Amino acid sequence: MRLYGESSGRAFRKRESPTLVVEPNELHEPRGSVARAAVILRCLVSSPNPLRVSELAELSGLAYTTVHRALGSLRAEGLVEQGGPNGGYLLGPLAALLGQAHAKQISSALDAHVGPHLQILRDESKETASLAVQVGRRWMYSRHVESMQEIRRTPELGRTHPLHAGASGRAFLSCLSKEEAEVFLEGPLEKETGRTMVDHDQLLEEIERVRKHGYALGFEETVSGASGIAAPVRASQGDAVGVLVISGPSMRLTGDRLLALAPLLQRRVAILEQQLSGASDDAR
Repeated sequence: MRLYGESSGRAFRKRESPTLVVEPNELHEPRGSVARAAVILRCLVSSPNPLRVSELAELSGLAYTTVHRALGSLRAEGLVEQGGPNGGYLLGPLAALLGQAHAKQISSALDAHVGPHLQILRDESKETASLAVQVGRRWMYSRHVESMQEIRRTPELGRTHPLHAGASGRAFLSCLSKEEAEVFLEGPLEKETGRTMVDHDQLLEEIERVRKHGYALGFEETVSGASGIAAPVRASQGDAVGVLVISGPSMRLTGDRLLALAPLLQRRVAILEQQLSGASDDAR
C-alpha cells in the first residue's frame, strides 16, 4: 500500500487529501471493523468513478462478503452512497463534510499568518487576494480580501472546483509528481466554463510549466469574465498546504498584467512559507 502525499514537514504532517493507490497483493485482511472500513474508504478516495462491491473486494484484498457487510454500515452512517450507471459506491455526504472540516482546520492554521499577506497583495495589486485550499479532489476559496475597485472579483467562499480547473487547481497539482497528478486527470473532465482546460496533454504541459515557474495563470476557467494568478504555499517537504491567488476582471488582468504581478505573489509566498516553517515569525 502506497500513500501519496505523506510529509514530514514541521508545519503540516499530511497533504490535505492524500491519494491512495491500493495494490491487492500488498494487503492482508485487516483486523477490526474500523480498519476494514478505512481500507474501503481509501479505495473510494483513490477512484475517480463509483466502484462495485466486486471491484472494492479486488482492490482492497477483502472478501466480497466482508466488503458488502462493511458497505452497509458505511452507507447507514452517510460515509458512502450507491449511485452511478453501474450501481457502484462512492463517498457519501458525511465523508464530504469530514473533508471540508479537515480543510477548514488546515485553513485555520494558515489563518494565523496569511491575513497580512492577503492584505498586502490586495493593496499592492489593487485586485482581490485569496487563499485557496484543497478539498479531496477539488479546491475552494476559504478566505479573501476584496479589491477596493468598483468593478472587482468577489470569489464565492466554500464553492468547490475540480483540481484541473483554473490557476488555483493547477497550482495544487504542480506540487505532485507527474504520476500523482495524472490520477486527478483520469476520465472525462468537468468544464465549468467554455474556457476550462480539459485536454489531458495540454494540462500536463501547463502543470509542468507551473512547476518550472512557480505560479499558474487562469483565464475565465471557473467564472466567465474573471482571470487570475496563483502560487502554491508549500510545507517544508514540498506539499501544498494552500494557494495564494490574485484575481480580478479579465478586462484588467490581461496576460501581461498577470505576469507583472508574479514577483509580488511569489515574494509573499516565500515569506509565508518561512513563517509556517518557523524560520521567520516576524518576516514582512
